Amino acid sequence: MPKRRLLLVVIIMDLLAMPAFASDLVLLHAAGSLRGALGVLFTTHDPNHALRAADRAYMLRGGERLAEGPIKEILTQERLEALYGAPVRVIRDADGTAFVPG
Repeated sequence: MPKRRLLLVVIIMDLLAMPAFASDLVLLHAAGSLRGALGVLFTTHDPNHALRAADRAYMLRGGERLAEGPIKEILTQERLEALYGAPVRVIRDADGTAFVPG
């Protein structure tokens, strides 16, 4: 069985890094699309980052896995509200979906 390579990315965000981060998401998505050659595992606290760069999600809280699966099945308003214990609004437009505090 051939060995697969895994790229591990830890995302540390601050407001000063926002302009560069958009291009980083494009690179993460491109790296992940090299199916069979490279797997990409990244962490984020922002579900919007995951929506734009991932095809699968693992939702964790306190070291416990709450859910895993295809990104659009896991990142829902109901799951995010349960995860954060706070209201979440979903915004949908021609550019896609975004989650914001409710």
